Parts: sequence; structure tokens; C-alpha cells
Amino acid sequence: MSNFPSDRHGQFIGYKTDHDPRQRATSVGPFTSKSMVEHLEERVRSRGTEIVGGVRVVDLIVDRSGEIPRCVGLLGLRRDVVADQGCPFILIAARNVVLATGGPAGMFADSVWPHGQWGATGAALRAGAIGHNLPEFQFGLASLRPRWNVSGTYMQVVPAFVSVGPDGTEHDFLAEVIDDPGALTSLIFRKGYQWPFDIDKVHDGSSLIDILTYRETVMRGRRVFLDFRINQPAGIRICLTTRLADTWSLQVCSA
Repeated sequence: MSNFPSDRHGQFIGYKTDHDPRQRATSVGPFTSKSMVEHLEERVRSRGTEIVGGVRVVDLIVDRSGEIPRCVGLLGLRRDVVADQGCPFILIAARNVVLATGGPAGMFADSVWPHGQWGATGAALRAGAIGHNLPEFQFGLASLRPRWNVSGTYMQVVPAFVSVGPDGTEHDFLAEVIDDPGALTSLIFRKGYQWPFDIDKVHDGSSLIDILTYRETVMRGRRVFLDFRINQPAGIRICLTTRLADTWSLQVCSA
């Protein structure tokens, strides 16, 4: 994990993120997930484990002959085989199957997951797996164009939140509810490391911003933008048509 920042003693530098009450997280910015996968793959290969790439899980194979059903392998679809040039399916027998494919991102109307990343939870449910904590997906403020979670620095620079109606009228909707500029600035900053919506942070907490954004976009039919050229609370309003290139439209999305 040499890419991750550490001190002279080799200790990784931690910070708070998501629902973590302690400073246990570390990162290399947008390359964090990429670096994690590369290091995990390197460890797997170092132990001589065979890796079969380019395969999409279709179904889990279950032995139901006994009293308790048991998963004994999986059926996959090889993406490197053309159907009329050979069998595109691969059957893998396994004593143990660990399914780690992420959540079913394709089930949400608003999502920042890249197109094509659907997850494979359905295969497990079809095989008879019992779902647990299925509603506990992470939701939070995100831009749909581009698809990007606005966490971390995007919130900690304290951008201005602007609500725009169909007729182009705009207003500072956060200040309507949070009239203390200092408290509002603190809540926006904390959204940087408290990005996922948390019911415990709705009352006088940073997730109040998610609720207010949802009210503006879904219930009131308006659009919410982030303006990174001025801070919130903003003392000077700038005509929206002159700043569209510097704004991001927000939604509360799954990620």
C-alpha cells in the first residue's frame, strides 16, 4: 500500500469519512479504488491463485439434494468469446463462493455509478440467498452531469448552493432554514467527510442539507447548483446565465 500517504514511521495518515466516528480512513484521492484493486490483485497473484478475467456472473449453482442447499459454483459469460465461434459460457465448480460484486446500482433512477456497472446481487437472490440490510445503501449529494459524488474537498471549500426555478428565478434555499451563517458554513464543510445521508445527522446535522436539497429538486421541481466561485453564505448573487460553466447540478443519488 505504498501509494497511500504515511508518516516517517510508516503509519498511514487517517481522517474521518462517511459514518466513521474515528479517523480510520486514508486515500490517494480519485485513485483510491484503483490502487486498492491493484494491490489486492497483486496479493492474490503472489499466492498462486488463478484469476479468470473477462467473465460476467450469470447464476450461482446450488446443490439442493441435501437438507440445506449449498452453493457449489457459478455459471459465467465469457466476454472474450463470440457466440458463433465457441461456447461463451464457463462453468466453475467451487467448494466456497464469495460474492463481492457491489450493490445493484442499476435499480436506482438517479445513480452516479458508471453505465454498465449493475452489480450481481440478483444472482444471489435467485439462488436463494436471504437479503440483509438491503435498504442500507449510501445516498448523498451528487452531480449527474458529470456523474460524481460531491464529497471531500467539493464540500470543504464551502461552495454556494443555489436553487433555480423553471422561470430562472433563484434563491438561497439553505439560508431560509438555517439562518445562522456560521452554523450553515460548518454543516456544509462537514458534508465533506459526512457525505452519505445519515438519519442521525438530520436534526441540526449535515444531512439536513440532503433533506433540503431533496425538497428543492423533487418536491418543488427546481434545480440546485453548486457555485464554486463564491462561498456560502454568499453576500453577492451573480446572474445564473453567466456562471453555468462553473456550476454543477445536484441530485440526491445512490452510490
